[in-house]
Amino acid sequence: MTVAEVADAPIAQRPSRRLRWRFLRNPLVLLVLLVVVSTGARGAWLSVPKTLAGDEVFYVNAARHIASFPSGADDSYALEPAALDPNFEHPPLAKMIIAGSMRLLGNNPVGWRLPSVVFGALAVALMYWLARTVGAGQWESLGAAGLMAADNMTMAYGRFATLDIFVVVFVMLGVGLYLRKHPWWAGVVLGVGACTKLIGLSALGVLGVMELLRRAQRRRGLRPDLRVPGADRLVVGRLAACALASVLTYLVVLGALDQAVTGFNDPVTHTRQMLNYAERTTFQLEAQSRGTWTQGTLAPVTRPWEWLLNRGSFGLYHKEAAPAGQPGSERQLVKYEARITPAIIWLALPALLLAAVRAWARADDVSNLALAWFSAIFVLLVAVVLRDRVSYLYYVVILLPGIYLALARAFTRRHVPRLVSLAYIAAIVASVVAMYPFRTWGGI
Repeated sequence: MTVAEVADAPIAQRPSRRLRWRFLRNPLVLLVLLVVVSTGARGAWLSVPKTLAGDEVFYVNAARHIASFPSGADDSYALEPAALDPNFEHPPLAKMIIAGSMRLLGNNPVGWRLPSVVFGALAVALMYWLARTVGAGQWESLGAAGLMAADNMTMAYGRFATLDIFVVVFVMLGVGLYLRKHPWWAGVVLGVGACTKLIGLSALGVLGVMELLRRAQRRRGLRPDLRVPGADRLVVGRLAACALASVLTYLVVLGALDQAVTGFNDPVTHTRQMLNYAERTTFQLEAQSRGTWTQGTLAPVTRPWEWLLNRGSFGLYHKEAAPAGQPGSERQLVKYEARITPAIIWLALPALLLAAVRAWARADDVSNLALAWFSAIFVLLVAVVLRDRVSYLYYVVILLPGIYLALARAFTRRHVPRLVSLAYIAAIVASVVAMYPFRTWGGI
């Protein structure tokens, strides 16, 4: 090769910065990063607080009994027999998972809380999977998963040793399996989920409302591809199969768990006892009816319609630095609060109304599921509360996936200016920074 040819040869260029970071344009890569980062944020300083926080006083102490650990000073079940679940008002499965973690990792905060962190990570990944299953695009599904990862309420209950994050994971998985036309497996998953908390069976109502919306769309000619002979009978058959599998699985699994860790002879008796306990925990005092009563130092009593205004928040754990001797020198270190991120809950109703419009006007399964999820569970909770049943803000945890879907749908449509979507993302990120429980890096 001559000198001229060498001079004319193209010079190998380094990849541009844009190409080097091109992999971040892949939603699946971003989903993995989202799960890793959000799990790290929830799992940071898992031993803080070292004492039980919020409803951990019930479920960790129950797990201690199941695992035959010594009772703590704050154990209201101290007189109950060892190796049995004394917390009979809820099924034992989630408490058994916590007890199993404690046997592996010890009777310490990490042992109590690690299962919730793991299930919280599963919930974020399943939020993406569920959105994709129902027809959302990759970026829209990533948005729904991002909202779940960023929400302060899900962050708190995806860390502390309570029951809600467990049942949410099973419900999301069960609903997704049904939508993928696996009704029997969906029923099995929902039945197992109900063994963590009875509200898991409310997913059957979600599926029922979803199918009613689809049927209305078929009859109005909005789903011509699904207008096949006998479609209604096929839907009824799938719903019946899912319901039968869920109830049978629930009874079989609960029966087996009862034989292992409770004193109940059969699952029907245990279920009746759980429902009777729920009936007894009512607004019986005049102070309760005014909404001023609180259960000790725990959650203030609120009604479901108040949750949409974010009322009823309470501190799960709060710690400040010791004063240095000057007024105003206290420094807030940790503040875990059971409170929904305002940028999420304040736009919930508009997003759900928009989902209702889309469900009426077109065959939009994302809107169908968002609307069905919220309406079925919300109506159930309102019906229960109208019978004077006590309720708390954290009951909203199982409602939130429907809200995340509706918001992701609202902000990823073509008619929404990109600047508006970016502004909403910025508001969510700012909320994460402002509400992150650990307000200082170190010194905790």
